[in-house]
Amino acid sequence: MITQELMHVVSAAMAQPEPTQPLTAREAEILMKVALGHSAPQIARELWISTATVKAHLANIYKKLSVPDRAAAVAEALLQGLISASELRTALDEAR
Repeated sequence: MITQELMHVVSAAMAQPEPTQPLTAREAEILMKVALGHSAPQIARELWISTATVKAHLANIYKKLSVPDRAAAVAEALLQGLISASELRTALDEAR
């Protein structure tokens, strides 16, 4: 009986996703620029950092969000509320 209860508790704990680490302010900034369609070299120029640094930040973002690429990162950020649709729309309007 106790073994079954223990197995149930362990199974439930394993089924729950691990808590994600929050994005840093710089990662959030880069993710927003990705959502706006900016390339890594463009982001690097805008933020005065190297393209390699942008790509390192993107790799961290993908890992934290458990996604394989830019499009999935933006979609997941929208789903998790890390980027709001209104915030993205405002940024797009300002970019025009």
